[in-house]
Amino acid sequence: MGQLAGGNNRDEAPTTPLTRLSIHPKHNHVILCAIGLKNPIDIAALKDELSNSIMIKIPRFSSLLTVDPHHGTEHWKKTHVNLDDHIFIQHDDDDDDDDGGDAINCYLANMAISSPMSLNKPLWEVHIMHQHKCLILKVHHAVADEQGPEILWDGPVYILFSAVFLFQFLAKCLWAKDKETVISGIEGVEFWPRKVSTASFSIADMKAIRNAIPNVTVNDVLYGIIWCGLTRYLNIRLPKAVQDGVQITGICPVNLREKSGVQDVSTMLLEKSKAPWGNKIGVVLLPITYFQQELNALDYVAQAKEVMDRKKHSTVALLCYNMANLVSNLFGSKIGGDCLYKLSCNTTFFLSNIVGPQEEISIATNPVTFIRVTSSSQPHAITMHMASYAGKGYLQIQVAKEVIPDPEFLARCFEDAFLEMKKDANNCVRCH
Repeated sequence: MGQLAGGNNRDEAPTTPLTRLSIHPKHNHVILCAIGLKNPIDIAALKDELSNSIMIKIPRFSSLLTVDPHHGTEHWKKTHVNLDDHIFIQHDDDDDDDDGGDAINCYLANMAISSPMSLNKPLWEVHIMHQHKCLILKVHHAVADEQGPEILWDGPVYILFSAVFLFQFLAKCLWAKDKETVISGIEGVEFWPRKVSTASFSIADMKAIRNAIPNVTVNDVLYGIIWCGLTRYLNIRLPKAVQDGVQITGICPVNLREKSGVQDVSTMLLEKSKAPWGNKIGVVLLPITYFQQELNALDYVAQAKEVMDRKKHSTVALLCYNMANLVSNLFGSKIGGDCLYKLSCNTTFFLSNIVGPQEEISIATNPVTFIRVTSSSQPHAITMHMASYAGKGYLQIQVAKEVIPDPEFLARCFEDAFLEMKKDANNCVRCH
C-alpha cells in the first residue's frame, strides 16, 4: 500500500482525477522508454548526471504517492531520493544479435506484464542493459499527469461532429464493442505473455508521402501505414479469417496542451509557465475498415486523412478529457477507471505518436542512438507507440503472443506499406 499520510502539510500536494484513474487496479499504466547509447554505460557518471538533473527537481519524481488512511484520498508527499533504489543493472549474456534489438524488446515485453510499481518510493526506475548499451526508463503514468483544475466545457464549437463523436466515445465506454476478430483481445488479455517488435521509418520520407496528397499531416501518414499494414497482415497470415467490411477501432491519445512538442523542463516548472508540467490528454477513436481487396498504398493515407479531418472539425478530444474528469469527480476514480477499462476492452488496438528530439542528444556525454517507447500492457492484443528521434521514427509493436505470435512479420507489413507509399509518392512527384 505504501506509506500513509494525512495530507495537511506544505510538503504535500493533492492528486488530480487523472492521477487517481491512472492508479486504478485495472490500469496501473506504466511508460517504458528504451534509450540506446553509443558507448558502454558508466554507472558513476550516470548517477552523477541524474543527481544533478532537472528531472530530480520535478516534484513528481521526488514524491511518494500516499494514501490518507481515514479518508482514502491520495496525495503527493516530498521525500528524499536514493538513486540506488531506482537503478537496476541487468547482466544480460544474450549476444545473438549485434544491436541487442531482440533482447531489448524481449526485456520490454516482460516489463509490460511485471508487478505494479511499489508506492514506497517515487514512481520511476532506470534499468540498465550493460551488454546492449541500453537504458530503460520506467515511469508510472501518474508522474506525468497534470496538476490544477480544468474548466468543463471550452465552447460549443463544431457541435454536430462533437456530439456524434462524443456519443461514439461514450458508447465504447459502456456497451458498444468491436466485432470480434482474430486480432481482438478479451478482458484479462493485459496479463497474457507479450512480445515486442520494432518497425522503423524515415521521418523525411514520411514528410515526402505527406506532400504527395494535399493537406495531409504526418499523423495521417502514420494512421494510413497502420491501416494498410494491418490489412496486409490479415490478408497474408489469416486470409478470409475476418469478414470483409468489418470495422475495428483504435484508441489514440491526443495532446491538448497549448504548447506542444519537447519543452525545456526548467521553464515548465515556473509558476506562470505557458507550458506547465503535466499531461493534458484527450482521446479520439480511429476506425479501420478491413477489405480483403487491398487498395493502392496511398489510398489508405487519403482515407486516414478523411477520417481525421472529421475529427479535427470537432472538440471530441477535449470533450472526452473533460468527461473523464467529470465522471471521476462525480462518481469516484473506481467508476471512472472501470469505464476507461471498458473502453479498452471494447476496442481493438492502441496507437500513440510522440515527437522526440530532432537533433542527436547525449546522456552523461554518451551519445543516444535511438529512443523507443512502449508501456505496460493494456486490455488490447495490439498496442503501438511511435516515437521519433533525430530523423527516424520507431514504432514499438507490443502484442499478446497468443493472439499475434509473429509481431516481427507485422512490423514488416508496416514497413512494406511505408516503402510502397514512398514509391507511389515519388511517382506522383515525377508525374507532376
